[in-house]
Amino acid sequence: MAARDGCVFAGGDLRDLGALLGRPEALPDLSLTQLAEDWYRLRKAADLAAGYIPAERLALYDRITRDLPHPETCAGLAAPVTRFLRIMRAYLDRLPNRDIAIDLDAMTVTRI
Repeated sequence: MAARDGCVFAGGDLRDLGALLGRPEALPDLSLTQLAEDWYRLRKAADLAAGYIPAERLALYDRITRDLPHPETCAGLAAPVTRFLRIMRAYLDRLPNRDIAIDLDAMTVTRI
């Protein structure tokens, strides 16, 4: 995994992450920075983030976050990366939050 100035996400891509976790499936050339940005979108907006994350990336995240080992069984950097992905799995699986409507143009929130 590429690392610059102690930051494991700097310059890395999803293929580096797959290699670190020993996952042989073919992964796209997606930067780990983009993965982290999408992680935060899902964390903060849940299913409202779907409008800002392409459907093919959501499907990819659904695939790569399934069947992950428990972090305590992983060595070295794989442990915190596995935790990160397991948390993303929880964000993907959480209850919907579509009981409100947000109009970003008008900056209003309306109960449905």
